[in-house]
Amino acid sequence: GYVARMKRAYYSNSVKRDPIASTGFRDDSVEAELCLPIMVEGSVIGTINVQSTNASRNFGENDIALINEILNQLQSP
Repeated sequence: GYVARMKRAYYSNSVKRDPIASTGFRDDSVEAELCLPIMVEGSVIGTINVQSTNASRNFGENDIALINEILNQLQSP
């Protein structure tokens, strides 16, 4: 719900200790999570969630940029 309300991406590399990320439902083995809104005409129509069970895999701004680029390519005719 946080990403949809804020209309911006969010990531946590420690979901078990993050007060925002810890409220979601996920498998106990998930260590990190990245969530991006899917926007159409200024409205959130869904989200893309990427999860990692690898404690050494950290998400960051580069991951957000990569997924946004993929979304932009999907929108292109």
